[in-house]
Formats: sequence, C-alpha cells, structure tokens
Amino acid sequence: SIYEVTDNSMTPQEFLKKKNTLESRKIDRALENLDFTSSSFFIYFSVENKTQKELSLIFETARPITNEVVLYNTETGESVFWGDEIPFNEKVIRSNHSALPISIEAQSKETYVLKITSDGESVQLPMIFHVAKSFYERSRMSQLLFGIFIGFFAFTILIYTSFYALLREILFLKYVLYVFFTGFLQFSLEGYLHQFIFKNGGYFTQHSIILVAGMAVLLAIHYG
Repeated sequence: SIYEVTDNSMTPQEFLKKKNTLESRKIDRALENLDFTSSSFFIYFSVENKTQKELSLIFETARPITNEVVLYNTETGESVFWGDEIPFNEKVIRSNHSALPISIEAQSKETYVLKITSDGESVQLPMIFHVAKSFYERSRMSQLLFGIFIGFFAFTILIYTSFYALLREILFLKYVLYVFFTGFLQFSLEGYLHQFIFKNGGYFTQHSIILVAGMAVLLAIHYG
C-alpha cells in the first residue's frame, strides 16, 4: 500500500502510528510514476521467504536522484538510508542505483516501511528484488551501456570542437556547449554526479541538477 503525506519530516515510526488515519491505495504496477512532487511517500509492504534458508536480497527502488530513501524494518526496528542528501560513502551499497539490502530468515515474513522524499522532482517507484549476483551483473551492464551512450556525446564534442578550431565559426562552439550540458544532465540523472563529483551530498548535490538542466535548455534555445 502507498500513502502520500505533505509532512516531509514524518519518520517511518511516526507513520506507523498514524497509518490507520491516512488514505492509501494499492500498488498494482511494476513501475509507479508519481510525477513531479514535493510530497513524501510511504510504502507499506511485506516480503515472505518460503525457502528453507536465509534469503539475502538487494532491493532496488526510486530514481538515483531521489533526495531521501529510508527502509525501516518493523520487526527489528532497523533503518537503512539512501538518497543524495547523505554522503555517498555512507551508503550501505555504494551504487548509483537506489539499492538497499534485505535479509529474511527461512520460513518467515518481514514487514517494511519505505519512505521516499523528493524536492519537487519526478518520483518513480520501481520495486525490484535482486539476488546480489544478478544486481551487480545488471549494474555492470548498465554502466557499460551508459558509457557507450556518453561516448557519443564525447565524440560529438571532440568533432565539433575541431570544426570550431579550424573554421572559427561560433555556431560550432555553441553546439559544443549545448551537447556538453545535455550529456552532463544525463550523467547527473543517472546518479553519477553524486557518486563521482559532489560526494558529500546535501543541498548543492540536490539542486545542482536543476542548474545543469536549465543550462541545457537555455543553450538549446540559443543554438536554435
């Protein structure tokens, strides 16, 4: 079940106390798109392990640029944090993907509260459960494909910078700047800005993407 609240300071523990007084709906799609919002969302769900051995999973959810992701285990009282408001090195799973560990004893069920908060950006809610091997294999493939994708931007920048150097036509330089900021925007949306550049998290990490997106749009208009 998913609950939307406007009080971003509400913790999972406080949510559980108020849960019965809040409106909810069932999640019935593999990917919930919650649109651009500054609300917080609480997802109340259970995972059952029907096998005869302990199950260790990696739970992937939320976009890489989500400000705050908290997974609270209602049975143990333990919380795991993610999001670009905390330093990258403090994340339990150091990945550009929003990934949190889950461990469930054999023949048992664990109930969780997931809190997701953004500052007005688009919020998406995939709920994907991986075994560790498949998660890291998928992550490596994703990084490879993204590297190829960014490579096209780098190649374009190199070619048009050469055109500008040879012909001294300012239009080529404007195109280079537009392509650079568009590529940098994609780099930021995938969470690599937080992973490699602004590693400490906080306000600037959360809002620099707005500056990058604005520059990309302005340069596209100017070039046009």
